Amino acid sequence: MHFHSDFSGGIMRREENSVSRPLSFVSYLLFFLFLCPILLWADVIFLQNNGRIEGEILEYGEEVVVIKTKWGRVKIPHDQILKIVKAKNIQEVFQKKLKKIPPDDVDALYRLALWCKENKLEKQKIECLKKIIRIQPNHSDARRELGHKFYRGKWRTYREYMLLRGYVFYAGEWMTKEEYLNRKQGLIPYKGKWITQKKFERIRKRKWRLYRRKYKRNQPKKLPESIQKLLALARSLDREKRLAAYQALIEKGHRLLLAQQLLKEKNQILKKIQHFLKGKRNLWPKILGKMLQRRRQEALSFIRDEVKYPSANHGKAAQPKVDALVNKVKQIWYHPFKELVSQSKKLQNWLNQLHQITSDLEKYAKMPENYAYEVEKLDKSFQKIISMRRLFSPPGSFAILERNKKIRSSASKEERNCLNATNEYRMMMGLLPLLLDEPLTKAARKHSDDMRRNNYFSHTSKDGRTPAQRCAAEGANYYSGENIAMGMTTGQAAFMAWYNSSGHHRNMLDPKHRSLGVGNSGTYWTQDFGFSAKPFR
Repeated sequence: MHFHSDFSGGIMRREENSVSRPLSFVSYLLFFLFLCPILLWADVIFLQNNGRIEGEILEYGEEVVVIKTKWGRVKIPHDQILKIVKAKNIQEVFQKKLKKIPPDDVDALYRLALWCKENKLEKQKIECLKKIIRIQPNHSDARRELGHKFYRGKWRTYREYMLLRGYVFYAGEWMTKEEYLNRKQGLIPYKGKWITQKKFERIRKRKWRLYRRKYKRNQPKKLPESIQKLLALARSLDREKRLAAYQALIEKGHRLLLAQQLLKEKNQILKKIQHFLKGKRNLWPKILGKMLQRRRQEALSFIRDEVKYPSANHGKAAQPKVDALVNKVKQIWYHPFKELVSQSKKLQNWLNQLHQITSDLEKYAKMPENYAYEVEKLDKSFQKIISMRRLFSPPGSFAILERNKKIRSSASKEERNCLNATNEYRMMMGLLPLLLDEPLTKAARKHSDDMRRNNYFSHTSKDGRTPAQRCAAEGANYYSGENIAMGMTTGQAAFMAWYNSSGHHRNMLDPKHRSLGVGNSGTYWTQDFGFSAKPFR
């Protein structure tokens, strides 16, 4: 057995060549292992020479026993083994320790929490710390271990702390509201400005093209050994060594070599993320589906509650809360990757590495690389793997949308835009889209035209007719609701006006509606809903 160094990513890899020299490695370990106390949860092999090796026994062979230690796998011949003691389950050890602690002994619980931390029992550590806080809410050490912050006179979770300071959690990181709004639009920060992804891509391609030309001209046939060592150090996991190597390479005029190496590291991380996302493609719908369902329920419950979201003053006071709840649904609907990051520690770790590498490329290699740009690309590629719209729209939704495209209707482009905006919103919130209905469209348009011509704004016509009577006159005896608006020139603007008004908002999300006609005249708009529709011809 022998080891060699593979510095890609700073990870040591092991190769096994034979079983003939198992104790050559064991002998080097014994000095360290002999001094270590026996871990209650580890398998222990006691050796004939009074030494011992601790770890997890993987295999009992005819000639050797294979044990996994923190230094790697070790093969030990049977004639070298005195006895083997099997491990106690670490969970059992934790439970025994916990049972011995009196219910209100805060100090003992904290010591157990630190023991859990040392032995990587994260869930058990949190369990102990939460028990401490229930007994003693202001236990500062327990609070700090949980990542809590003392802010504005009381202890708060890290999330509460960041939200109170005005930060937003987006794409796996906390950022200011200004940065969030720009990132949400797909803009990229570059040299103190926010630019579009296309513009950044053009800048990036141009710079890398110039770099490659220069690199080909100046590339040495063989790198000196000193430069090779610096490049190896520039891949070190030790941040200080890495930065020192960066600086040395730059001083020796090898910034381009550094850029090339960092680019390779960045691409390796991106490949890991892509492979991980594709490999778990059957798991993501379950995770994302649960998150989406929970957020839909929270939003719909609030919107339909006439006490929390009152009709008075169009629910203006509660509209920010509605926006926040709907935005949570919208975020997972349109950007599932960015939401998935919060559920996966692996993704968070890789993205942290990606953030560091792109920052190094920009700062030290002077290349136009950007973390936000890479996240946007990952988000788009993930949408090709998982389409939230396709997976989680109600059954039958796409048949209705296809029918709406094919049906002959007098609906104008902007009237259809309003219908489409309403349908996309309903689908996102888990409701069936509405059928485009010609009688309802005619009734809605005539009412909008009547309001414009006679300069009034009401659900009741000048001649006293109600919405139901107007719809029935056009052959739609299935009227179920109406929205009206004025002052908008586009269908999207009319939809947003109704979205920002509690009663109209509830009307658009009413599950009993099955059809819709949108009518526009000038800046007047009407939506007439139906619980049925005329047969499609």
